[in-house]
Amino acid sequence: MAPAIPLRFLPHSFTLIIETDGGAWGATSTEEIAVEHVRIDFRDVRDGKSSALIFYDCVNSTPAGVNFTLSGNNIKRLAVRLDDREFFIEKVDYLYAEDSLHHLEITLGSERD
Repeated sequence: MAPAIPLRFLPHSFTLIIETDGGAWGATSTEEIAVEHVRIDFRDVRDGKSSALIFYDCVNSTPAGVNFTLSGNNIKRLAVRLDDREFFIEKVDYLYAEDSLHHLEITLGSERD
């Protein structure tokens, strides 16, 4: 089994914003989850807006088992807040070491207006 990504390489944190559809009455609820011990690498700037790649380790990142996709629980919208900026999750890659999930690479789209 490949070792976990060391904590010294996971110095960043962000807030995951999850908006869920409340059902027939149209009510929505928003939950914010603090995600810690990740690595955030900012990418090129397109049209004056940033994008980024987040490395979420399956052992050292907290909380464990965060869902970064729109599947399940009537999830309507997911966003990542870094400081005062919000980004959309564009893609999630699941990377394995042998037979077990090692880490996720979460591609963030352009910064929201």
